[in-house]
Amino acid sequence: KDKDAKVCQTASDSAAALAGLKANRPRPSLLVYVADGEDRSKKAGFAISPAVAVVRTTLSGKGLSTEWPGGMPKRRDLASANATAFIVSTQVAEIALSKRGNRSVVQCTVKLRVAPWTGADGGETWEANRSAEAKGSAKAESGSSDRDVKNSIRDCVEAVASELAGRQIAPFVKRQMAPSS
Repeated sequence: KDKDAKVCQTASDSAAALAGLKANRPRPSLLVYVADGEDRSKKAGFAISPAVAVVRTTLSGKGLSTEWPGGMPKRRDLASANATAFIVSTQVAEIALSKRGNRSVVQCTVKLRVAPWTGADGGETWEANRSAEAKGSAKAESGSSDRDVKNSIRDCVEAVASELAGRQIAPFVKRQMAPSS
């Protein structure tokens, strides 16, 4: 109830950070942080958030934790929980559109990068054999209206992102966590 906006914001941030502890949720030993994506094609900005959500859902469905109790952990949080973290970034690399009469063909290329992550106050670290990039492409055919084309772009990007996350990124992270023989 303080009148100072800065004090209220700090109190709100602290309450949010402690919410996970209140709920007594266990901290995962492995966290896969799915970062905001980017549109290098300059044609699919509207498809980035849905694609990132698909990557997060796909990785969670493969048994990987994509959430940390109380918000994104800092380096000390990961260390105190003896947890390992990776960051996954989604990038729409290219969108090609061709129209044939009343039909459109969208070709999309998506890249997912994965690297060790040191927490919200750290960053990603590219290490040999512990970082990777997966790239895939697909085509989607639709009508030629702006709405149809936009939906085709989104569907194409989401399908490739899901495929890459499930078939390449999740197994890579799991291999990184497997004990060496």
